[in-house]
Amino acid sequence: MNHKNQWWEKMFDEKYIKTYVDIVSPEFTAQQITFLLKHLQLEKEAEILDLACGYGRHAIELAQRGYNVTGLDFSQKFIEMAKKCAQKRGVEVAFVQGDMRKISFTDRFDAVINMFTSFGYFEDESDNTLVLKNVSRALKRGGKFLIDHNNVGHLLARMLREGKKTKRGELLVGTKTELLSNGLRVTTKSEFHYATMRWSLTRSWEEKGRTKSYRTNVRLYSLPELQHLLEEAGLRVEKAWGDFQEAPFTLETPRMIVLARKP
Repeated sequence: MNHKNQWWEKMFDEKYIKTYVDIVSPEFTAQQITFLLKHLQLEKEAEILDLACGYGRHAIELAQRGYNVTGLDFSQKFIEMAKKCAQKRGVEVAFVQGDMRKISFTDRFDAVINMFTSFGYFEDESDNTLVLKNVSRALKRGGKFLIDHNNVGHLLARMLREGKKTKRGELLVGTKTELLSNGLRVTTKSEFHYATMRWSLTRSWEEKGRTKSYRTNVRLYSLPELQHLLEEAGLRVEKAWGDFQEAPFTLETPRMIVLARKP
């Protein structure tokens, strides 16, 4: 990869958490954990890899329930926060700073989870497929992979309804401003480029008289595309849901949650 700075290298720190304060509530995390435990059906002390674990909100909860959890994230800041939080809560998690394209675990985990649209970051498609190959290699035979991603159909329908096309007709753009519970007034510009299936968000807000912002850029996938990539990596898709209340996956559901297994 030619090394111009990638958006995900610098973005994940306190500013990200501030702007997601109302989305990732403790209640939502608890609901996700309940869903994971129900569908992963793991023995106690099973080995779990939380890939792109962020500041550890799933990894720590899973460790608290008696699983052996490894959490990997590229953000040094998030890894430090996760370690502190685990320590405070008296649980042991092996938190590792690293790049998901370079993990070298082999036949190690009973389950790998990848939550909150943490896949499709890389501009080079072969880097994204490499991540899935690494997941497959990291799993024991019979191990499960659960990936939680934005549903591109739902996003596209919403943007067609609320957004506008650019003059060149390639890009859909929508903007909204929200007042968050922490007092920040955040404007989010959402862009979807349907020639590349890449979706970017630019969030900006005023803080102490200064404008702050960040931009994300993620490749989204249809269910058949993701299924194909998983199969290419040696994983077999077992089920797909549309949200963490177990709604069946459809065009209208907000999420695409896929469970695959290594045969």
